[in-house]
Amino acid sequence: MIQFHHVFLRYGPVEVLSDINLQLSKGEFVILLGPSGAGKTALLSLINRSRLPNIGQVLVEKKNIVRMPLKEIPRLRQRIGVICQGLKLLEDRTVQENLSLPLLIAGWPKKSIKERLGLALSRVSLWEKRSSPAKDLCSGERQRLAIARAIITNPPILLADEPLENLDPILSEDILNLFNEINQSGTTILLATQKREVAVNIAKRVVVIKEGRIQ
Repeated sequence: MIQFHHVFLRYGPVEVLSDINLQLSKGEFVILLGPSGAGKTALLSLINRSRLPNIGQVLVEKKNIVRMPLKEIPRLRQRIGVICQGLKLLEDRTVQENLSLPLLIAGWPKKSIKERLGLALSRVSLWEKRSSPAKDLCSGERQRLAIARAIITNPPILLADEPLENLDPILSEDILNLFNEINQSGTTILLATQKREVAVNIAKRVVVIKEGRIQ
């Protein structure tokens, strides 16, 4: 599903990722564990081609996205849901606007958007909050909104960058349970975190990264 072959990434003179070799099979739920600055965000950014490696190959669904023509990148990104660190919600927009606006911009038919909206909100238990501004949501609700936005198009791949940041243990458990449900529906998940307890408490594959290297 996702493959890294001898990948190196530099930001100027700084080597951020060094000789990354990693494979994720279809339907896997993989925890990418490492401290702040270890290279987790950089690694995720290569999968949806937000960045390109200096050396190496990145394959997504058997396609080498490093050599992918520009015209094919939008289709690639439609198949990858992303939950960004910091969430990046539209604070003054309602829950349903946060979900529907990106689809409207992408040219989705209104009927399809309405159907997807209902399914996504029900899946993350936010239907009753659909008319509330994002800024009025509590931490757990904000996180669930970010997840709903990432899965509204039912992508086969979900990337989550520190989705448990600033959540207490109870809320973290609720969000992990939601990720488990999404994974059980067939979605391949790569979740980056520096919370070691996530790796301990969840029976999934754990990949440790430190100083830009897979350990």
